[in-house]
Amino acid sequence: MDKLGELQMQNPAQYQEFIMVAVRRWHRGEEDEYYIGVPDKRFLVWFDGFTPVGELELPKENDIVLLADQTKRKLPAAKLVKRLI
Repeated sequence: MDKLGELQMQNPAQYQEFIMVAVRRWHRGEEDEYYIGVPDKRFLVWFDGFTPVGELELPKENDIVLLADQTKRKLPAAKLVKRLI
């Protein structure tokens, strides 16, 4: 999350496009899922261990919004990547 905050500060015109959300799966015996959204694919080099996902792979609901402009209604699905923790 620190990397996203740093990128937001370095790119103030795009701050609304940096997001991080989580889906809790521990109660089902699975790993939690973390998703980040960035305005451009060139920012993905900052995030080892995350893999791109398509819109159909995204969860319908997020349990935790860790970083986002909460005035937006929809997350930029095409730019989200996932990491299992």
